[in-house]
Amino acid sequence: RRLPYSPAPAVNPQVYDDIIGTGAPHPLGEVWTAALWDMYWLLVDRYGFDEDLIHGTGGNNIAVQLVMDGMKLQACNPGFIDGRDAILEADQINYGGANQCIIWEAFAKRGLGVGADQGNTGDRNDGLQSFETPPACIQTLRVEKTTTPLIKAGEEMEVRLEVMNFLGETATRVEVSDLLPDGTELIAGSVSGATAQQNGNQLRFVLDSLAQGQSLTITYRLSTPADQFSDRLFFDDMNSGDANWDTESLEGESAWGLAVLQSETPEWIIVDDGFENDQVLRLRDPLTVTGDQPVLRFRHRYDTEPGLDGGIVQISTNGGGDWQNLNADFFRGRYRGKLAYSTFTVPFLEGFWGDSEGYLMSYIDLSDFLGEDILVRFRFGTDFEENLENTRDGWRMDDFEVMDMFNYATEACVRSDQSALNCAVAEARGTIVEAGTTTSVAELEKRGLDWSVFPNPVSDQVFVNLIRTEPGETSLQLLGLEGRLLKEERYGRLAGEVSLRLKIRDLAPGMYLLRLQSGSLSETRKLIIR
Repeated sequence: RRLPYSPAPAVNPQVYDDIIGTGAPHPLGEVWTAALWDMYWLLVDRYGFDEDLIHGTGGNNIAVQLVMDGMKLQACNPGFIDGRDAILEADQINYGGANQCIIWEAFAKRGLGVGADQGNTGDRNDGLQSFETPPACIQTLRVEKTTTPLIKAGEEMEVRLEVMNFLGETATRVEVSDLLPDGTELIAGSVSGATAQQNGNQLRFVLDSLAQGQSLTITYRLSTPADQFSDRLFFDDMNSGDANWDTESLEGESAWGLAVLQSETPEWIIVDDGFENDQVLRLRDPLTVTGDQPVLRFRHRYDTEPGLDGGIVQISTNGGGDWQNLNADFFRGRYRGKLAYSTFTVPFLEGFWGDSEGYLMSYIDLSDFLGEDILVRFRFGTDFEENLENTRDGWRMDDFEVMDMFNYATEACVRSDQSALNCAVAEARGTIVEAGTTTSVAELEKRGLDWSVFPNPVSDQVFVNLIRTEPGETSLQLLGLEGRLLKEERYGRLAGEVSLRLKIRDLAPGMYLLRLQSGSLSETRKLIIR
């Protein structure tokens, strides 16, 4: 066994994900047995230990009886979830469900909670762990809040409040309150589930009572202002090729490359080819992290050998001398789970692996790097597989963006005569508003182009994110305040959404004019060089 059996997390911290990537039977069974051992001692704590192992009624006797009867009740060829559910059923039959929450506590501790999924019972690599216990096991009156995850400025957002009573008794005079974000307005007639009372930016819902185990769902819609949105600081959809990226091979012969496969536009791709590889896709030039809520976002999909082949995102603040592994900084599209030590020879490292089942957007909080110049790299590692027929698609990356995020995330609360105030906010930063450069087709047709400049002030090089509805010869010109041309870059005939770069490191600090010329359209903006 890799670790001794113990209910103490410091001695045995094993969880469901620890079976992934293992081969022999013991690494699989020891995690299951750890959950049973936890349940055993929780039941002993509740009912005591009875030395009569045959006719006793102590917690130890109850635990053994539940496991034995669970094996009679579970499906053929069971998975971990089948076994857990059979033990819960045995408790209902033998003890009227008296130990449901103890059983849930033990299994949730090992990653076999409410949201866990065993996948194919013949595959130890495709499960999903969860550490949640049923709300009924936490005697409380609670509220959960969800909102539309992503909108454009001016679009409506929906708010959903779910109130649940698990107090063990009827809750009376239940009061639910929610705060409307600044600038938003309640859409008349959009409230359902309860009657709303509005006082300024606060909504209030009062219920006479809510029975034990009952839940109530309240929904409403808000209008949002058209002038409040995230500020796009840098964007590359790879349509301009590899202008912003370098590749590096740390081990092996596979490599990142630009291609058009399932998507309609270029994206960076590296295949999980069944050989040992450690490959890097790196942003060529550093970006200065600015703003109130700086966030890195990218669109990607992955399909790799579970737990063994996968990708990570790293950041450097010293020009690539050292790289930091990102983990807790993800707040949407998080890593799938722990990678094997052998993938990058780094212990306890998490990454993207397995099958993402399509494209997803991952968001990383960059607040810890505020004011610093960062480089970003995507690192992909694989091991050797004897059966090369198991080659998988690998990792694909597109739509790399740094933005100063604007979001709506306010708190909803609930209370009753029987319970104190309990509050919640929507997960994953609530509703995020897309960057202001995301312009409607009608507006683009009217203006012809849309562009943003980052960073400003600037010290080394400036980036321009351009949306052009019609193809046109495009150039950037840097002029002095007196109008003298100091620098010019021509980019050829461009259309769509592209990222341009102009190096200015050889110019003295001061104020300049940056002119974008695209076809017959021309706009000029001030640029500060520091």
